[in-house]
Amino acid sequence: MQVVTGSKGRLLKPTVVTTGAGIQVRLDRSKRILAAALDGTGSREWRRGDGLNSHTSRFLRDLGGISERLRLNCVSTEKYGEANGLLAAHGPGTLGSETLAIANHAFRMIINGLSALVNSDTCLQDDVWICIVGHSRGCVAAMHVANALAGHPRHEGGAMNLFHWPEWAARLRVPVKVRFMGLYDAVDRTTYKAPDTSLANVDHCYHARRSNMVGSRASFGTVEISGGSLVQRDFDTAHGGIGGDMGLFVPLGGLTEDYYCNALTLVLSDAELGRMWSMDTEGRHTGEPVVRSLSGKDEREKRAREIRMYLAESREADEFIRSGAEAAGFRFGGKSRHLPYGDKGKEAEWMRKLQDSFVECRLPRYECG
Repeated sequence: MQVVTGSKGRLLKPTVVTTGAGIQVRLDRSKRILAAALDGTGSREWRRGDGLNSHTSRFLRDLGGISERLRLNCVSTEKYGEANGLLAAHGPGTLGSETLAIANHAFRMIINGLSALVNSDTCLQDDVWICIVGHSRGCVAAMHVANALAGHPRHEGGAMNLFHWPEWAARLRVPVKVRFMGLYDAVDRTTYKAPDTSLANVDHCYHARRSNMVGSRASFGTVEISGGSLVQRDFDTAHGGIGGDMGLFVPLGGLTEDYYCNALTLVLSDAELGRMWSMDTEGRHTGEPVVRSLSGKDEREKRAREIRMYLAESREADEFIRSGAEAAGFRFGGKSRHLPYGDKGKEAEWMRKLQDSFVECRLPRYECG
């Protein structure tokens, strides 16, 4: 478990106190951290094995000082480092039906960890800082966790007895405070009851939103947060870009894909594009690519500048959320690279070609680090 020292970096001296049973114990006033990172929709498909194209995974990894060599191999029904107060979860599937179950898993980790610390009589509840970050529907899961910690458990779906307060949590003061919440483009697309977005028990809430909702995921907007502690900022990148992976190399031709930041026309030849997408706008096979590589100097420069900006805005969105955590007193013990693409095929090769196109257009390379 991460321990935060005093304001000048000194460990806070333990205080001797007497429990209700008349036993003297040493009360350690150093801050303990309980943190959960809840990823976006479909992260099982798009997230790298090392998690470096996911801002929520990198946030948790760096907060816990976890080496890049260790995989954050976590899913919504399994635990990662739970004894150390850290939980990373994949996001729900396309329909979002797992959202409340993911929230319930994070709630259980936090409530059990907090209860264990308080019940040990060596730590005060105020000295345990709770941090929750989410992307897309993971943001809504994060808000449900905060609502449950505020003392308003929700019992959805009849047999789904979720957000149950265990009897060993009886000593906790309600509402349980969330020190920091970081939301990477919050989206609520489920049939469940929406969370209370006033987030009254959240001390610091930062929300990074995509600014071009017409160009990226036009079928849905973002959740409006009403909490008084909210700091919000818009960034010009895709919905996925706010979460770390903007879809630079999403295969062409899908009806539901987000092409706002797609860079394949910069890195593939017409023949390669034709093999990927060889139908006209009416669905007839033509043998020719519907989308052609950008060969003209002006059009290549324009698109390269756009892609370079989307990459920079994705990184700035993450830095914005991290700045909020730091303003709340959290310290990051590591600094992982941001690799804004998957690891299932030729993405690394295409990224090198994209970097070459930046150089060709007299733009700075995107430094992954």
